[in-house]
Amino acid sequence: RNRESLERNRLLTIVNNLTDSLLVVSKAGKIEVFNASALNLLDTNESLIGKNLDSLLNLKDESLKLFNFKQNLKSVTTSIIRNDLTLSIEDEVIKIELSILPIKNIYSENSKNNQKSFVVILRDITKEKTLEDERDEFISVVSHELRTPVAIAEGAISNLSLMLEKNSPKDKMVQSVQSTYSEIMFLANMINDLSTLSRAERGV
Repeated sequence: RNRESLERNRLLTIVNNLTDSLLVVSKAGKIEVFNASALNLLDTNESLIGKNLDSLLNLKDESLKLFNFKQNLKSVTTSIIRNDLTLSIEDEVIKIELSILPIKNIYSENSKNNQKSFVVILRDITKEKTLEDERDEFISVVSHELRTPVAIAEGAISNLSLMLEKNSPKDKMVQSVQSTYSEIMFLANMINDLSTLSRAERGV
């Protein structure tokens, strides 16, 4: 009995030191075990034992549809991971990665009845998602900025080719060459900036 108590305390210590929020819930969505990170995420000091997960967590997907734990737990046979959910706590919206893992009773002979509870892990991915969004926006802006001088330089070179065929005045051809050179230097400077940024991200 002492050994069992010691192992339980060790397990609870490990669970409470996890940075991710961990909950063990029944088939009905009632909380059986929780860790300290879950209290921090929900910004509460009250015990979560016996509380209903659906009433406690206001999780929504990208289309603002509520995530129904009770309904989803009925169909979970293997682990599932969702990273498209948000959690609203007071005025704050937190982006969440949700993992649900079924716990099976190895002593049950009936495979239909051996699934007694589930481990629910909630991870705050707001920072990661924000960085991803900023990176996507950055790539979009850079692509646009690179495309513009390429188009201008291409048009200037095409015009220069036509002027050479028609023996146009030299000053117009010089102007076209200068315009092309200016756009190419703009591209070169931008590529250098991107290279500097890449080195900075690597800590160089």
